[in-house]
Amino acid sequence: MAHYGILIAFMFVMETQTLRPHILAVDDDKNFCEVLKQTLSEEYQITCAFNGTMAMNALNTTRFDLVLQDMQLPNGQTGLQVLKIVLERYPGLSVVMLTALSDLDTAVECMRAGAADYV
Repeated sequence: MAHYGILIAFMFVMETQTLRPHILAVDDDKNFCEVLKQTLSEEYQITCAFNGTMAMNALNTTRFDLVLQDMQLPNGQTGLQVLKIVLERYPGLSVVMLTALSDLDTAVECMRAGAADYV
């Protein structure tokens, strides 16, 4: 019987080593998400969410290794608001904030809120 436990543990380790890291990309730009998928799909599994609600639904049902979070979202949401909710519910999950705008105050605020990086 002990041999079965070792075999199951070995199979689990082998399975987890072959899984690609899973990234949640939160951005209302569907073209950006498609380019991200095409560019990174060999090394990473990419899931796209186009607003904060979709992001939270994805996080509630799937384990992710990283979140790439846009600062500007539709429906009056900001990336900072979503960042705070994500880190409150999923402490330890790395969130990288993405933006086309350069605003030092916002970058500092995101880093203070717990973002892993601001690009």
